[in-house]
Amino acid sequence: MYINNDGGLGGVTDGVFQDVGALLANTTYTLTVAVGSRADWTPGPNGQGTISLLNGIDQTGTQLASTTSSVASQTGTFTDYTAIFTTSGAVTGDLIVDLSVVGTPGSFTQGNFDNVRLTKTSVAAAPPTLPTTFARPIVSGGNLILTGSGGTPASAQYIWLSTTNLSAPIIWTTNFTGTLSGSAFSNSFAIGTNRASFFRFVMP
Repeated sequence: MYINNDGGLGGVTDGVFQDVGALLANTTYTLTVAVGSRADWTPGPNGQGTISLLNGIDQTGTQLASTTSSVASQTGTFTDYTAIFTTSGAVTGDLIVDLSVVGTPGSFTQGNFDNVRLTKTSVAAAPPTLPTTFARPIVSGGNLILTGSGGTPASAQYIWLSTTNLSAPIIWTTNFTGTLSGSAFSNSFAIGTNRASFFRFVMP
């Protein structure tokens, strides 16, 4: 069903709005709306429409993205307009969809909206980064001690692998699985009777 908005001195977010639920982290929201004029209405010079994505509980929320269009002068013509916003890994509040017209003093502004579509697409979170520094390996008491510091985000897992033979096929053994916390870490591995050991540090 189409929505008709009339604006005198209305603002960018003074219009029809709907709360579509809590914002999701790491998500791209795409709002697409057909803006134009019905066949029984001639917009004249002041046809216009604004679509917005807001963060809040009503049309007074924080504007995340918006697109303003000029309504075609011919009747019965609609064009799709899109507003896009991608959230970060930490979000609060709800997503508000708002359809409005922005008026100017002494003018009468009007726009028709139709076929409102909102899609949500998950995006990959930022990959963890390697520890900022590795200390020089230390051999002590038959153990190899490997240390490092840094690494984000917290809770990202790392794995130490080892092998005693670099000839194909190489068989790697998991020595330790840990979790980066952004601070220093230290792991000790028994070398045993092996004269040579090779290690790999693996991040997801």
